[in-house]
Amino acid sequence: MQKIQKYRKEARAAELNFMLNAPLAVFINVIFLFLWAVNGSPAQAKEACSLQSEARQLTGLVLLDPDCEYDETFVISQSQTTLDCRGATINLQYQRDFGIQIKADAGKVITDISVKNCIILNADSAGIVIDNGVNVAGLSESQQMNGDAVRAFSPKSVVIDDVTIGAAKNAGIYIKKYITGVTVSNSTIKDSYGVCIYIDAYSKYNQILGNVFEHCGFRNRTSGKVKKIPSSFREGLAIDSASSNLIKDNVFDGNAGGGIFLYKNCSEHNAQTGIRVEPAAHNEIVGNTFMNMPVGVWVASRQSRDLSKSDCWDKSPYTGALKNRYFLDHAPSNIITDNRFANLTEVGVRIEDDFTTIRNNSFTNMPAPTEVGAQFRADLLNSPVTGTVDIGNTFR
Repeated sequence: MQKIQKYRKEARAAELNFMLNAPLAVFINVIFLFLWAVNGSPAQAKEACSLQSEARQLTGLVLLDPDCEYDETFVISQSQTTLDCRGATINLQYQRDFGIQIKADAGKVITDISVKNCIILNADSAGIVIDNGVNVAGLSESQQMNGDAVRAFSPKSVVIDDVTIGAAKNAGIYIKKYITGVTVSNSTIKDSYGVCIYIDAYSKYNQILGNVFEHCGFRNRTSGKVKKIPSSFREGLAIDSASSNLIKDNVFDGNAGGGIFLYKNCSEHNAQTGIRVEPAAHNEIVGNTFMNMPVGVWVASRQSRDLSKSDCWDKSPYTGALKNRYFLDHAPSNIITDNRFANLTEVGVRIEDDFTTIRNNSFTNMPAPTEVGAQFRADLLNSPVTGTVDIGNTFR
């Protein structure tokens, strides 16, 4: 919470700077970079430790040695399991895909899982992955579309609290398809090459509360340095065909593409990843801080994106040169309220689908607070974006 309060003070300082036209923001950014460098550097090397192989299948209460550094994947596949790292580090050195894998055996439901006080570094895929054990690619199209039936096998009551995840190759935390009831809280996720957190298709009722997401999404790196290729930039939190999730009281700072992108996905590469028919709808984005990025929140972020290389299963509604390049994206009826947006280079909220509510947000120091519209959809399909509710927002 102290780190979140620090970020919020920085955002408020940006507002004050804008009003006073003083160089305060430059000073604050210098102080922030200094504190990040100090807090982000390891105090001392930890001893290399390992659990015996049979102990990696965790059950009950598992306590790690806080003075140790582990290099293995911990698997939780049993109910009523708590992993308390007690500040220990899991450093995978890009030799293992996951630091912690929460996954039931096929056809089994696990409940009451807790992971806390962990530091997870350098995962070759994701620091933490949560999976329901169902082979989605092996389901028929009709089975995949029956989201409630598959969601029934999702792990229940999973809590990820007070973890730090750094420099994962794909995502800091990957909430896979059909997952429900996960809470991620009081955690810091930074420097992932992909997104900080990915909520995948058909997932519902997850809560992302009080976390810090910083400097994720710079996919192309060489020797630790960022090679900036804008088309590869990703966001802090991806909500991909997932609905009814609560994103509250988080800080999104300095991510490559933006803060939160909501999109349906054109069922890209469906032979491997499955099809998507549910939209990214009814998500609530409340009380967050977005700063130092191009875009804060982008609703239907793939509405106007060239997807010709994505092997889409969806049918393109366009003809001519746009056919099979552009597809309808579906992210309706989302709520964006009581958030703070500061120091963005493009826009606070970009809205390219219908019935978005944007209420009581503050916008400081950016070209525009909101953009509403999807050109191809409006001009070629006679279907402009409708139903946007804009109430009580302030722009300085």
